[in-house]
Amino acid sequence: MLHIRLLGSFRLYINDALVDAIDSPRQQELLAYLLLHRDAPNARTEVAQVLWPDSTAAQQRTNLRQLLFTLRRRLPAIQDFLTGDEQTIGWRGDLAFTLDVADFEQALQHANASAGHVRVAALEAAVAQYTGDLLPDRYEDWILAARERLGQRYVAALEELIDLQSERGEYKPAIAHAQRLLRYDPVRETTYRRLMHLHALAGDAAAALRVYHTCVTALAQELDVAPAEATHNLYLRLLDSGGAPALSTPRPVPADSTALVGRQTEWAALQACWQQSVRGRAHLSVIAGEAGIGKTRLAEELVRWVVHRGVTAVRTRAYAAVGSLAYAPVIEWLRSVLYRPVLGEMAQDHRAELMRLLPELSSQWPELPQPTPMSGAAQRLLLLDALTAAILLPKDPLLLVLDDLQWCDAESLEWLG
Repeated sequence: MLHIRLLGSFRLYINDALVDAIDSPRQQELLAYLLLHRDAPNARTEVAQVLWPDSTAAQQRTNLRQLLFTLRRRLPAIQDFLTGDEQTIGWRGDLAFTLDVADFEQALQHANASAGHVRVAALEAAVAQYTGDLLPDRYEDWILAARERLGQRYVAALEELIDLQSERGEYKPAIAHAQRLLRYDPVRETTYRRLMHLHALAGDAAAALRVYHTCVTALAQELDVAPAEATHNLYLRLLDSGGAPALSTPRPVPADSTALVGRQTEWAALQACWQQSVRGRAHLSVIAGEAGIGKTRLAEELVRWVVHRGVTAVRTRAYAAVGSLAYAPVIEWLRSVLYRPVLGEMAQDHRAELMRLLPELSSQWPELPQPTPMSGAAQRLLLLDALTAAILLPKDPLLLVLDDLQWCDAESLEWLG
C-alpha cells in the first residue's frame, strides 16, 4: 500500500515503511503536481512548463523525459500509478493509495454535508490531517497558490470548530483549537480575542489576561504595532469584571446559523450572486451603508462561506493614504500568489500593457515591448481590457474582496464600473 504525505513535508511510505529513494526536490514536485491534478490526464507540455518555466520548450520536454526515467528507476513501484502517452501524463486514481491532501479535503466535504456532532467530528478529522503547509520548503508559484488555498481551508475549519464547540459550552476543545490557530498564524488578532473570551467563559481569568500579554508581545515583535482598540478594550473589561465573561463580547455562533441577524436579505443576495458566478457569470457586488452597521462583517462571512467550499479568496483594501495611487487594490490582487502563475497565459500585448502597473514583469518576460507613454482614451481602454483579461484568468471560482471602498482611487473605480 502506497501512502503519500505532502502536508508538512514530502514523505512516501510503502506498507508503512518510509521510502527515501525520492529525495530530489524536482522528483517530489513532479509527484506532487500529478497527485494534486489527478482528476484528469495532464498535457506533458503543461507539466514541463510548470516545472521549468524559464527553459525552452525543447529543453522542458527533455527535462521531463529524463525526470520520469530517473523516477521510475529510483522507485519501480511508482510505475503502476503513472498513466499516459506521448502527449499526456497522469496519476491513476483507481489504484489503492492514500494522500493526506485528499483525506483533508474529503473530511471537509463530509463536514459540509453534515450537521451537529457529525460535522464537528469531520472537521476535527480534517484539521488532524493538516500537519503543516503544503511542501513548505518549496516556493514555486503553483505550489504557493495551492498552499494558500489549502491554508485558507484549514483556518476556516479551525474557526468553525471554535464556533461550534464554544456554542455548545465545550470550552476546553475550543481553546485547544484557538491555540492551534494561533500557532499557525501568531499575529491573527481576532483569534487572540476569541481565546481571551473562551478562557473567561471557562472561568480562567488569569489565562485570559495572559493571552492579552502574549498578543502584545507577538504584535510588537512581528509587526511593530500595538493591539487594536477592540483587543485592548476587551482586556480592560476583563480586568474590571475580574474575568467575568458577561462583560466580554457576546458568545460567537456558527456562521451558517444566526450570525447575521438582521442581514438575511443581504446575505441571501450575496449567495445568489455567488452561485451565478460559479456558473460562469462574473458578478460585482457592493455592500454599502453607514459606518458601523456590519458591512465588513458581512463580507468576511462571505469569504468564510466560500473558503469552506474549497474556493480561494483574495482580499485587499483601500487606504486613505494611498487613495491617489492609480489601480492600487487591483495591483495588490494581481501580485497575489494566485495570479503570478497564470499571467504567462495572457496574450503578449496584454502583458505589455500590465507592465505599466507591474514593472517587475519586464524581468520575467524581457522580450515584452516596453509600453509607450499613456495618451488618450484609446490607450486607457487597452489598459482596462488588459486588467479585465488578467483578473478573469483563473479557471476555478475565485472571490476578490475590496474593503473600505470609500478610499479607493478613481481609476480602480472606473475599471470596476
